Amino acid sequence: MTTYFPVTVEQLREFCGYDEESDSYEFEKMHVTQYPPFGEVVDYTENADGTITLIVDGVWPDRNTDLAFRNTLVVQPFGDGTFRYLSNSIEKMETEAET
Repeated sequence: MTTYFPVTVEQLREFCGYDEESDSYEFEKMHVTQYPPFGEVVDYTENADGTITLIVDGVWPDRNTDLAFRNTLVVQPFGDGTFRYLSNSIEKMETEAET
């Protein structure tokens, strides 16, 4: 996680349900449908600061829509092919993202 997100191990443990005894984190399934929504990159912009803004449409077969919601992601690519997520915003489009 710390490779891809600007977060420390301490922050993850504090805010993400870390259990020291089992050395693990809580898991909560977000969508309980047969076909949960998935992302499809439909556009991108290379920004002047070297970051990339991705436009990702939420395709949701169970709701019969290819634009349930839209994510706007900003990532920082590195020379070795890795990247870091910097931000993510979600915009409601054709349907609610929650089940």
